[in-house]
Parts: sequence; structure tokens; C-alpha cells
Amino acid sequence: MDRIRPLSRPLALLAAGLGLLAIGLVTLSSGCGFLRDLETPRARIVGHWTTDTGAHVYFSPTVGDEGLLIVVPQSGAREEFQYAVVEEDIEEETVTVEVTPEAGGDGEVRVYRIPPDGIFMRELSEDVPDSEKTEYIFVDTETQPSPYIETTAAEATPAE
Repeated sequence: MDRIRPLSRPLALLAAGLGLLAIGLVTLSSGCGFLRDLETPRARIVGHWTTDTGAHVYFSPTVGDEGLLIVVPQSGAREEFQYAVVEEDIEEETVTVEVTPEAGGDGEVRVYRIPPDGIFMRELSEDVPDSEKTEYIFVDTETQPSPYIETTAAEATPAE
């Protein structure tokens, strides 16, 4: 009876490396945006964005039409808001949301244009020239700020 030859050392290392690579890709794709929903503007808004002013903005997924919006300014404390999707226009690539402070108060309507690639977003509802409207760049699929970002913002706040 012939004996089955064990894999040669280089072939065994290659097989082990490919196995680790496959496990790594599955792990990364589960939390790094590879599985991000880009079908509609409403879906594209979900995640961690950074603005051209240095703020970090987090949109949670909506339950029904409502979600949580967290803003961590470049310097200062975290602010939480509720947001409700008021309208979505697939052809214009826009989503209109009403943003209300978590502590209560009047809501503010904002319109965001998010192209199909979901990399950039622009706030259209600001009453400023187009060149001055807030630009957002998608960072990752996180919907809560990391302690590092909150600490950095708090440390950048000038002492009173």
C-alpha cells in the first residue's frame, strides 16, 4: 500500500498563509465597510464621516424613519441628536432629515447629497454659497465614536 506523502514544507506554509489570509479578509469585511449598503441615499448616510472643519459625525441606521446622530467637534464635547428621514430622492441622490437635539428642542431640516459611491457627502441646506457648504468624507462603518476621538476633542478644547 502506498503511503500518502505529507505536503512539502513550502507547500504547507503556502496553505497555512492562504488560510490566514482568508480568515483575515472575512474578519475585515465584517466591520470595515466592505459590506456597506450603497443602494439609496438613506442607506449611504449611515456610518462615520469627517467634515472639512475636522468634526466627526456618526449616523446610526434608522429604525423606522428615526436614527441617532452623534457629532464630535474638532474641539469640544460630544453632542447627540435624533434624526428622522423626511424625504429621499433616488434620482437627485439626496436625503432630507430633520435633526432634533437629544435634550429636546426645535428640529432643523437638513438636505444631504450623497453620490452612489458613498465616499463624499455635501449638506445642501446651508444658507451659504456652494463653495462654502459643508463637505463630508466617509471614514468607516462605525456608528459610535471611539474613546480616542472623544478624548482628542476634549483635550483640544481651550481651558476657560
